[in-house]
Amino acid sequence: MNIVERITLVVKEIGKDIKALKGRVSTLETSGTGGTVDESVITNKVSEEIAKVVGGAPATFDTLKEIADYIETDKTGASAMATSINNRLRFDEQQSLSEQQQGNVLGALGLGDVDLVAEYTTAVNG
Repeated sequence: MNIVERITLVVKEIGKDIKALKGRVSTLETSGTGGTVDESVITNKVSEEIAKVVGGAPATFDTLKEIADYIETDKTGASAMATSINNRLRFDEQQSLSEQQQGNVLGALGLGDVDLVAEYTTAVNG
């Protein structure tokens, strides 16, 4: 899955969150006294939901427009980010890894210098 597909999935999830927020606001409106709810309640709820979506991102990247603008102006950085994402170790499907990549994975897991056969033999005979 490329970076555009990944960003598309994020946008769809944000859309779901916005629809859910709209439903919660509608529920607040109908459950309030006389079918209304104080505007501050809605404002606070919307602010809470926005904070969840933004998740502490810096102000320069807290909207989809800012992220899209950054990707458009810094294609080298976006390409590097896409390469980095695509070079991660996957848990959801099989990968073909070079010997160097396998060594990197074992090192990251703290198994780089471990003799797995000896460890297995010790465990079986232990």
